[in-house]
Amino acid sequence: MNVLMRLILVFSFAMVSVLTYASDTSELDAIKRDLAELVMRVAALEAENAALKASNPSEPALTPVQTDDNIAVVEPEAWTDRIELKGDFRYRYEGIDIQGSDDRERNRMRARIGMVALVSDDLEVAIGLASGDIDPVSTNQTLKGAGSTKNFGLDLAYLQWSLNDTVTLTAGKFKSVWFKSEKSELIWDNDYNPEGLALSYQTDKAFLHGALNWIESDTKNDQTFLIGMQGGFVKQLSDARLKAGLGYYELAIAGSEAIFRDEDYFGNSFNCSDGAGLTDCRYSFDYEQLQVFVQTEFNLAGLPVVAFAERVENMAVDTADTGWSAGFRLGKAESPGSWQFGYQYLYLEADAVLGLTTGSDFAGGGTDGEGHILKGNWMLTEKWSLALTLFVNEQDMAESSRNYRRVQVDTQVKF
Repeated sequence: MNVLMRLILVFSFAMVSVLTYASDTSELDAIKRDLAELVMRVAALEAENAALKASNPSEPALTPVQTDDNIAVVEPEAWTDRIELKGDFRYRYEGIDIQGSDDRERNRMRARIGMVALVSDDLEVAIGLASGDIDPVSTNQTLKGAGSTKNFGLDLAYLQWSLNDTVTLTAGKFKSVWFKSEKSELIWDNDYNPEGLALSYQTDKAFLHGALNWIESDTKNDQTFLIGMQGGFVKQLSDARLKAGLGYYELAIAGSEAIFRDEDYFGNSFNCSDGAGLTDCRYSFDYEQLQVFVQTEFNLAGLPVVAFAERVENMAVDTADTGWSAGFRLGKAESPGSWQFGYQYLYLEADAVLGLTTGSDFAGGGTDGEGHILKGNWMLTEKWSLALTLFVNEQDMAESSRNYRRVQVDTQVKF
């Protein structure tokens, strides 16, 4: 503020000088000298402002603005310049056909809005709201209740501190830091936003992520957490780009009750005190999930192509402990009129991963399923897209396998 006031005084003095002496031709040379000194003074003030900002980064920056007289005036940066608002809306028609059950159709929507505030050059805070109920792996809201008001809750809330250009520390409820091959949901649903702490190192050649995700942080309620680490490398090979790595995620949960929704284990094995009575049930195993993945990107006949494969194994059990997926994407829907087509085959045994966090749409959600996923996207405009997704799966592989079919028609607008 002191710098700005001093600049205003200097500018006012110069204007008074101009008004007083402009009619006197003999004083023109003096006016020119005054203006030259003013320009030099502005340059000095800008340097002083830069030094003050470096010594106290919390103060708003002063930025030069060009006036009609071609004289730079320094103004404070508006707080709105450090805040970004964004969101999206999606409308979905969905049809579900499960062998032995009645066909089901429904209409759903998803609405999300978020704000990211750059508090300083190395610290940002984000808050996001989303539609849906309390399901940790879905923000969809089914249209029902005679037009009743729908739920809208806290979906993101975190701070992220950049220690340097390659290392960041995140705390709160945030987007998953784990790399997922072409958004594969073999282990992590794309809507699952974990809670806790994450430390990430990333360059254009390598990455390393570590996280402690709270399932329950209160010791009064049987404190439970998942701890994980994932690392990999990125390498350019002629005309292709290769990304590969390993991940390990551990959750000690054997003997614990269902961690979300009473008696729902999302395909994982459990034991009950009264056998088939389904009361006082507990998880049968821990989950020590070892992941390996590889992804390559290249061009084919002028079209971008992504091909990937990944495998996961639960090291804590001996049976029904494996999952894998493989697939590709052709094209890239990013500009008006562009399109893409993707295919994935996914195989997931009952105790390969924690059923709660895996994809919620494939085979009805959870583990113990296998089959195909086909998806096409088309960009209508830069922000508006259409998508069609088809699931052709088998569920309950360990017992009597059942056909599972699901179709989703989406239209989405981002802003």
